[in-house]
Amino acid sequence: MRGIVHGQGAGRADRARWVSSGRAAAPPAWAGARPDAPRDQDCDDGSDGADRPAGPWRPPPPRFDLVSDCALRRQPIYELLKPDRFQVVNTPSDPSDYAMIAGTSAVKDRRSPAEKPTLKAEQIYEMLRHAIVRLSMVPGSVISEKELCLAYGVSRTPVREAIKRLADEDLVDVFPHSGTYVSKISFEVAEEGFVIRRALEIESIRRAVAFATDEDIRRLERLIDEMRDILKRGALHEYIEVDDAFHAAIADISRYPRIWKFINLVKAHLDRMRQLSAPVPGHLAEVTEQHAAIVRALGRRNADQAELAMKIHLESSFAVMSAMYEDGRYFKRKEI
Repeated sequence: MRGIVHGQGAGRADRARWVSSGRAAAPPAWAGARPDAPRDQDCDDGSDGADRPAGPWRPPPPRFDLVSDCALRRQPIYELLKPDRFQVVNTPSDPSDYAMIAGTSAVKDRRSPAEKPTLKAEQIYEMLRHAIVRLSMVPGSVISEKELCLAYGVSRTPVREAIKRLADEDLVDVFPHSGTYVSKISFEVAEEGFVIRRALEIESIRRAVAFATDEDIRRLERLIDEMRDILKRGALHEYIEVDDAFHAAIADISRYPRIWKFINLVKAHLDRMRQLSAPVPGHLAEVTEQHAAIVRALGRRNADQAELAMKIHLESSFAVMSAMYEDGRYFKRKEI
């Protein structure tokens, strides 16, 4: 796969220098959990924050050093990778910050628990999963069950159900009598997700050739125009959403729309690698042109060319993602 990366297009030397320069290798403060990290506390029996003492909320003692002042906000990982941004910060000082992490609010929610809408385990799971996959919650950061209960105004039951589902996906590590943490990225799980995704996407694009209409082609071209606009604006954190919309549209055109649903189930660790690789010079620009090549083959109704364009796109992208493992600090150790 590395041969594919180094054999195509301009900007390869810049990319290689960027990866080898160690920009992604600055040691984050969260690398390696402290064994003395305090235990998570269950919610009180009320579990809705109503029994909290009067007066301003007081933060718990610092649990764990995290990387960069944007680590637990909505800023993307690209900010984490800037060397001048590294500094020591603590766990969020207000439980409502967890709601902001999950994208529920851009400002802190001061409503009383009774005024907040009731969230179910599925909603909490989706919000936390999105924050973890988009690296708004960085690998190794603490997840406080009690603070999630207070932030969302729910009992501990839906929070525990959501955390259990995330643990089943290897996105969360639960250590009894110690704490709950966002898991580090598993290269093996990401690679497995890539293999499954490649097989399904190839089937999807071949079927799409048989069913694509002119309007379908224009729909895909509009998404590519949106990607180019994102690159012009430098809003890299927006790219992955449009990228996913492009591949989901191909699955829809193939008349197997659930293919993308199945892919989503296996690509969580792969998506975290996608976020890490986004700032590599020239990478997303090349991904965009690869998308355009897929659409051109689809427009010619040539299934073999469309399959080849899809394989080149997926394999070269994974090769760039794989280079992120050289950092070694965002990832679990490879199994031998």
